[in-house]
Amino acid sequence: MKHIHTRSLSDEELRPALAANDLIRIRAAGLSLRKIEQQIDRLGFGDLYIVSVGESKFNHMPTANLSPALAIDGRTRDCLAGF
Repeated sequence: MKHIHTRSLSDEELRPALAANDLIRIRAAGLSLRKIEQQIDRLGFGDLYIVSVGESKFNHMPTANLSPALAIDGRTRDCLAGF
């Protein structure tokens, strides 16, 4: 599922979306890549998510994209175990 937010999220708001491997986009003034990465690390998802920050081409608002690093199902995990 994809979530779009217009403000930074609290731990309680962010944790369920991270646990569900959802794509998360945050558009808000004053976004800090470092703070978002630290929050994701603190919640225990640091190795599972990629965080990138850019700028909206329409309103030049800072935008953070939080994407699952790798979606692995059981069969894929079994196949990768042999490498």
